[in-house]
Amino acid sequence: MAGRSAGAKALKDIAAAINKAFGKGAAQVLGDDAEVRGEVTDVIPLGIGVLDNYVIGVGGLPCGRVVEVYSEEGGGKTSLLLAALAGAQREGGLAALEETENALQTDRLVVFGVDKEQLLVAQPDSMEEVLQEMQLILEHAPKGGGPILIGWDSVAATPTAAEVEGGIAPDKGMDVRAKILSAAFRQLVPLAAEKRACILVVNQTREKIGVMFGDKTTTPGGKAIKFAASVRLQILGGKAVKRGEGHVGKDVTIIASKNKLAPPWRKARVRLSYDSGWDDEWSTLEFAKDLQIIEQDARGEQALAEAREKLAACGWSPSRVTQEMLVDPSASRKKKDDEGKNTGQED
Repeated sequence: MAGRSAGAKALKDIAAAINKAFGKGAAQVLGDDAEVRGEVTDVIPLGIGVLDNYVIGVGGLPCGRVVEVYSEEGGGKTSLLLAALAGAQREGGLAALEETENALQTDRLVVFGVDKEQLLVAQPDSMEEVLQEMQLILEHAPKGGGPILIGWDSVAATPTAAEVEGGIAPDKGMDVRAKILSAAFRQLVPLAAEKRACILVVNQTREKIGVMFGDKTTTPGGKAIKFAASVRLQILGGKAVKRGEGHVGKDVTIIASKNKLAPPWRKARVRLSYDSGWDDEWSTLEFAKDLQIIEQDARGEQALAEAREKLAACGWSPSRVTQEMLVDPSASRKKKDDEGKNTGQED
């Protein structure tokens, strides 16, 4: 105990020396009342339970961190970004969008619950402008208010200033974009942590040249965003949901290929409805069915309430599902058989 006390005193003395040299708050000994810059204390719920509580694992997008969403074309990246903007507004925060794809449909904002009158939209011409505007937003955003979400759609579609000035197909070197992003995010990451802001970056996938084995895809912009991001969400697949002959939505799989907040590589199926946005009810029920905590044919409000109750009890973690939570497959089959017999008698 004496050695422990001496060690604790030495740490406090060292922290005091660092604070004297570099200013108050430069260093501290962690304790119950310690506040660490960048520690996630606030989140922005997407409103998709299985993503918020299982895939991301902390209840939503982490404030004070960078998140990257990427997929092939038409994967649902922008739709997920719009859900995040709506989530920030629901929490009483600020929502800003750096839109460089020149493809924003304002009527689609309403589908995902975004309040157009409370949304800041900027459409810069170059990557340098995007990053400077993001820095200005963070510098002027109030500290200690609601959550702040800054979305960028998208990295891949944003030219550099050199590309804009050089015209079509200028050969300025493959590393220019990477250098710009690397330099910018070294400044943006600590600023976002200070203001408790989430920077959500949308990116596209590209095929690697000459790769024969392993993952053949990558994302534009070098590795700066990969390193800066605390969470990277990859959207895969896209099984069509049809009503009659028309497509009304699709089921996608979202994987956390990187996660500093919860175990990585968690994945879940999520449904996107083109008319009403992300379907939390379907996604929750399917996840509960995969865990075998509700019957496979369960649907409706009662089934949803049961699923959410059991998922909350196990913390949305498959490893914490108890034997008592599991449904009895034999009982489920008997129920179906009984229903079939009753139907036969009525006929």
